[in-house]
Amino acid sequence: MMSRPSTRSAGNLHGQSCVDWEHQPPENNFDLSVQVVRLRDFRASPASGRTGTAMWQQAMGSMVLRYPLRGWEDVNASEFQVKVCECGLLVSIASRSEALDQMLRSSLSGVLQEEILPRASLWYLEEDDCGQKVLTVRLCKAKDGSWPKPFVAPLPSNLADLSADWLKLPLSPNGQVDVEEDRDIQGTIGQAFSLVSFVERIVDEQSEEIVTLRLLLNPKLLDEARAVVPMSRMWGLDLTQDELQLFSRLVPSADAMVLAGKLGGRIDPSKTHWSMSKVTLAAEGGQRPVTRPALEIQLVKACLLECDVMYVCVCVCVCV
Repeated sequence: MMSRPSTRSAGNLHGQSCVDWEHQPPENNFDLSVQVVRLRDFRASPASGRTGTAMWQQAMGSMVLRYPLRGWEDVNASEFQVKVCECGLLVSIASRSEALDQMLRSSLSGVLQEEILPRASLWYLEEDDCGQKVLTVRLCKAKDGSWPKPFVAPLPSNLADLSADWLKLPLSPNGQVDVEEDRDIQGTIGQAFSLVSFVERIVDEQSEEIVTLRLLLNPKLLDEARAVVPMSRMWGLDLTQDELQLFSRLVPSADAMVLAGKLGGRIDPSKTHWSMSKVTLAAEGGQRPVTRPALEIQLVKACLLECDVMYVCVCVCVCV
C-alpha cells in the first residue's frame, strides 16, 4: 500500500489549552484502566549494559542504574547513602557488613563518563517483577549524548580530590522527577518564548505498518532553546492504544499541549519511536527547497489496516 501523506499548516493558530497540569504525567486525561506509555527522552546507544552487579539503561538525557537487593528483604531506604557531584557517584550502606558495602560501591560508584546535573538526579527503592527490592539511581546528564558505559574510573580514596561539591541526594519516594526541573527550564527560556511560533507545521504519512508524524520547527527558536536546554528535555509524549498527547516542557502547563486526542486506529504504544530529524520541503512557486528541523514520531500499528490520523492539535491547528 502506498503511503498517504498530508500536511497541516499553521494557518489556524490559537493558544487555547485543553488541560491544566504541571509536567507530571497527566493521569486524569486517560482511562486509568489502560496502559499508558510515557516518553520523556530520546534513545541512546548502547541502550543498556552491566557494571558489576548493577544493570544500567540510558537515554540521551539520563543514565539509570539498578542494583538488585536479593537477600536484603529487610533493608530500609534510610540505610543507604547516595552522594553525587558533577562528575562522580558514590552509593554506600554503613549499617551492613563491609563486604556488602564494598559490593555496592563497586557496582554503583565511580568517576562518570560525562558531567551530570546533581540537583536534577534522584534515587529510590522499587520492586522488580518478582517482588525483589531494587535500588535505582537516575542521573540527569548535563548534555545530551550516548555514553559507552556509566563510569571511566574508580573514585579516589579522598573524594575531595575529584570534587569539593558533593551533594547528598534525598530519597525520592515515588521515583518521579520533581516538577521544579521543568520550572527551571521555563524560567531559563523566559515568558517571551512562543510555542505557537515554535511549531510551524505538522506532516503525517503512513505505510501498512507505521504512522509517522513530523512536527516542523522554527530553526531560530530551536537554536535559542538548545542554547539553554538539551533537546531531551523539551518534550513529553504519552500514548495508549488509541490516544496520543504531546506536550512541550518549555512553557507552563496551561499552554503546553501540542497534540491531544484519539487516533483513527489502534497502535502498539510500547513500540513507539521518536527522535529529532530534518525534513526537506518541496519547492513551491519557483523557490528553493527548505530544510527544517523536526520532531519525528513513529507509531506502530497494532494491525495492518489503513489508519485515519485523527487528533486535536491544540496550539497549532485543529484537525478532526
